[in-house]
Amino acid sequence: MIAKGVDRTAARAAGACLTWLLLVSAAGAQTAIQLRDATRESGIAFRHTDGSGGHRYIVETVASGLATFDYDGDGLTDVYFLNGGTGKFVESGLVRGVAYNYYGQANGSMGADCGDYDRDGWPDLFMTDYQNELPVLYKNLGNGFFEDFTLRTGAGAGSLPYVKWGTAFDDLDNDGRIDVVVLNSRREPTLLRNETANGNHWIDVRLQGVKSNRDGVGAQVTVIAGDLIQRAEVHSGRGYQSHFGTRLHFGLGKRQKVDRIEVRWLGGGLDVLLNVSADRLLTIREGRKERLIRLKRT
Repeated sequence: MIAKGVDRTAARAAGACLTWLLLVSAAGAQTAIQLRDATRESGIAFRHTDGSGGHRYIVETVASGLATFDYDGDGLTDVYFLNGGTGKFVESGLVRGVAYNYYGQANGSMGADCGDYDRDGWPDLFMTDYQNELPVLYKNLGNGFFEDFTLRTGAGAGSLPYVKWGTAFDDLDNDGRIDVVVLNSRREPTLLRNETANGNHWIDVRLQGVKSNRDGVGAQVTVIAGDLIQRAEVHSGRGYQSHFGTRLHFGLGKRQKVDRIEVRWLGGGLDVLLNVSADRLLTIREGRKERLIRLKRT
């Protein structure tokens, strides 16, 4: 399911901890931090339906994974649950095209991650499934909807016979295209190398904190290239038992440069970079000391 985001603070907490959603408030420097459990009111609390009432429901179980991302570019962090609940976040997985696969089947839904595999500027979803079920690559069509592109891209290769747990997007060979790793239960992992050749551009951002934590965990990066605005946050983990590192990947489509990059660090600091060329890894040190690494153009 996709829970449509209405509160960025709540969404950040949801990505950090599914079991408890804690909203933090501080009235002043000398006031103790107050934590309030807002899990149920935000809509991500577990709700079990056993069917005893004689009605048929889509089965709801303990959530095994989630991904937080802004899938429609409206500036609100959305939450992709694998078996979750509803509430203040508006459940729209069925309408958006991520509740079932190409065959109309509801799969086991084990782990999930998001990333722009074709560098068109829209984050896509990859979901692992149970034994004898293909993992699913949902392509973001850029209009608020997704489509199962698994068979067209070969994204299900190598893992059909296995129970599949965690998954992660990452550019493992530094060619500007993010690859996929699937963790198979009791077997070696499956590595899906991205060989998409469409001429689209990209930029990667890696943060180095100085006043905040070293890896910039919790910082938000906004990339603006013409009419394209993307946002992403650095997380310390992702999905189900997975972590893709702290490097953020942004697809740019045919745009050859980035007009503006904003980094909002934990603690309130802001760094801004202007007119950055595409197809490179950009390391930003807190306080605007950046380092450019030119990677191979593909």
